[in-house]
Amino acid sequence: LSDGQFSLSNCNGNPKNTSNGVNGIFLKGMIITKEFFDGSTDKRAYYTNNCGTEIFISGCTFSDCYSTGTNLGGGLAILQDSEVIIHNCIFDNCRTASTRGGAAVIGKKINNHENKVEGDERLTKADIQYCCCQNCYGSISDKVFGAAFFIAAENATLLYTSTLDCPGSQHPRAYGAQFDVNSGEINSEYINLTNGNSKFCSGFEYRWSTHGTFKYQTMYKNKGQFTNAFTSVSIDFLSFEFSNYVQNHLIESDGHNRPGLVFVQDENIKIEHFYFFQNTKDNIDARLISKNKGEIIVTLNNV
Repeated sequence: LSDGQFSLSNCNGNPKNTSNGVNGIFLKGMIITKEFFDGSTDKRAYYTNNCGTEIFISGCTFSDCYSTGTNLGGGLAILQDSEVIIHNCIFDNCRTASTRGGAAVIGKKINNHENKVEGDERLTKADIQYCCCQNCYGSISDKVFGAAFFIAAENATLLYTSTLDCPGSQHPRAYGAQFDVNSGEINSEYINLTNGNSKFCSGFEYRWSTHGTFKYQTMYKNKGQFTNAFTSVSIDFLSFEFSNYVQNHLIESDGHNRPGLVFVQDENIKIEHFYFFQNTKDNIDARLISKNKGEIIVTLNNV
C-alpha cells in the first residue's frame, strides 16, 4: 500500500495513524477487489474493532466484493463509532448474503434482523458525496435493506450520489430501499436512483430523523410498493422539494399500507416544485402520497 493507505482488515484492536496525524483510517485511490482477500471467506473491506475516530475513503473503487452468511456489507463494512467520510468512490457489482448493505453498511452497531429494522446504534457522522453504486444487491431475494447503502449515523450527509441497477431486474429483488438511512439529522440532495427493484421501498428510506433537508432527487424506473419513504420521522414542517419521479412502477406487497410514490408514516408533508411523469402501477389502489395511519396534511405546490 502507498503512503496513507492502510490495512483493509479490522485493525486487530490497534488504531492506525496517518502521516498527517489523523487517528483513524485513510484510503485513497485504491481499486479494491475480491483478490485483495485471498484466504478469507468474505471478500470485502471491514473496520469493526477500534480503528480510530475518523475513517476517510476517497477515490476508491470497490469491485466484485462480497460478504457471506450473516456478515454485513457487500463491499465495505464500518461497524464502530467514528466519523466516516466517503467521497468520489465507485461500488460495482458488490453483494451481501446478509440483510444489510449490498454495497456498504455504516453504523456503530447494526443488527441482522430479517424483515425489520430496529435497535441499531448510530455512529457519529457519515458523509457520502460524489459516489456511485451500480449492480449492487443482496444475493437472497426479498432479504436486504439498503441494496446500495445501509447507514445509521447521528449526522448523515448524502450529496451528488447515484445508483444504477441496485438491484435491477437481473439480480434478486431487495426487501427494502437502495439507500436506507437512520439518522437524527440528514442532508440529502442531488440524488439519482435508477432501476431499483424492491418488495417495499425501491428508492430512498429515511428513518427516525428529527431534522432534514430533502431536495434535488431524481427517481427513475424504480419498482416497489413505495418509491421514497419517511418512516417514523418527527420533523416539523417536513418538506420535500425540487425532485423528479419518472417512470416508476408501484406494486402491492402487503395489505397494511397503501402503495404510493411517497410514503409518510406519521408527519404532515409539503411537496414543492415536483415533476411526476409516466409513473405506473399494477391494478391496485395506489396514491401519489400514501400514509400509514391516522390523518396527515399534504400540501402540494408547483407539482
